[in-house]
Amino acid sequence: MTKKELFFKRVTKALLESPVVECQLGPEKVYFVTGQVIVSTVLQCSSINLISEPWMLLILKNVAGYTDADLAKLAGDNSGIGKVPLPGGESILPANRIWYLKHKVHNDYLAAPRHTEALAASFQNFLAKKLSTFPIGEWAQVSVMNFIRREMAAASICSVVGRDILDKHPAFIDALGKYDSYAESLAFGLPSWLNKRGIKAREDLRTMCLEWYEEAEQGASMMPSQESDSVFGSRLSKELRDWAKSFGFSNESIASVYMFLFLGMNTNTIPICTWALMEIIADADLFQATRVEVLQALVTHPVSGDRTFDIQKLASLPLIQSIYTESLRLHLSLNLTRTATEDFTIGGFTLPKGCTIQAPTQVSHYEEAVWGTPTHRASEFWTYRHIKVRDKRPQPGDTGSGTLASSTTGRTGSFFPYGGGGYMCPGRNLAKQEVLLMIAMIVTKFDIDFIGWTKLDGSPSQRSAQNDSRYAGAGSVPPDREMRVRWKRLQ
Repeated sequence: MTKKELFFKRVTKALLESPVVECQLGPEKVYFVTGQVIVSTVLQCSSINLISEPWMLLILKNVAGYTDADLAKLAGDNSGIGKVPLPGGESILPANRIWYLKHKVHNDYLAAPRHTEALAASFQNFLAKKLSTFPIGEWAQVSVMNFIRREMAAASICSVVGRDILDKHPAFIDALGKYDSYAESLAFGLPSWLNKRGIKAREDLRTMCLEWYEEAEQGASMMPSQESDSVFGSRLSKELRDWAKSFGFSNESIASVYMFLFLGMNTNTIPICTWALMEIIADADLFQATRVEVLQALVTHPVSGDRTFDIQKLASLPLIQSIYTESLRLHLSLNLTRTATEDFTIGGFTLPKGCTIQAPTQVSHYEEAVWGTPTHRASEFWTYRHIKVRDKRPQPGDTGSGTLASSTTGRTGSFFPYGGGGYMCPGRNLAKQEVLLMIAMIVTKFDIDFIGWTKLDGSPSQRSAQNDSRYAGAGSVPPDREMRVRWKRLQ
């Protein structure tokens, strides 16, 4: 057991006795909180009385590597992310509200359905090209986690900035994986001599992003501005670049903007998709049920004859949604972090202005009273935990799933994988769509046989995968074992 895992176990035990626990972490007091009502209050007050900007500044400095000059621009804006400035920030001109304008770009071009679906369609197109490289009718051995780590990241990145960055840098996906593995240690802001490998991983990847960005800028300078989306790969990419340039960011910091975007888009989706697919493959009946359900969302283009998934339909199917939600619940270990802008009373405790408040998912997501049933403990994966029967009679032609629905209603304070309030993750819908697409495309395009489990070094394992304890508290937790399968592409 790691020291970090032991610390979280101690916090969890303390939270069973009190909904608010005070800890001294170095020079700072941190208050851990749990309970549906208390966590719901934290989420509702986010971006008002409880903010994330102080914590985000540290992340942008240490993990993303923004330059000091550009960090100072962010630090100088105390008006918050909301449309209405926070008290004390009213004097900041609208055009100078750097946090709000960044948040607006994410909401307008990442969270908005039109742009989310365009990015998901592009993701589907890139992934389909990769899957089509497997010969029809021939068996191939595959390591599930490694395949998802490489191909999901590649399709995700290409959907945002196009293929040029990967064509120019064949080692980009490996570099991103290495950077991801050091993200948590970078976040602690250790001196460079204590984290040389982490800093090198960050700077190696940023150099690749910087080369791509400077070439994209050169290409954009040679065409009308209204056509430059194609150079940057997507409207989201172009708008993030415009936001950074409008505040005079250096090219190095703009490269960091893209690098941190790639990290955010993949660090959680890849482990969750891996876990979901492992659960499906390990259960032959579940594999078949998932295939039957997702085929309902497969449509054929009337002219080209191409078969693609209707993204809205796929995201509405109850079984695959429940698998996704259950994977999120069990394999996300994240401390929702906020800073109090004033004295804050919660659960009968008054917490001081400026303190840090954290709500750990690994406590709320495993609460037996909320998630457990007489036959399925909260700590186990149960496919149907988030499915309910609709109160209606089946209609003619119903396939069965029409009478079912996926639901986490009434569990806001016990299930918060995307955060909440004004800081709700803007990429949550795209992340879900990418995971569902990856699962649906694999289970419909391949017959799959399970071979066995291996340790991460490739040696045989006598047990199945568990959460990798090294990632406790860092976000989505990958498996500590690899799943070996063989698959055969279907006609």
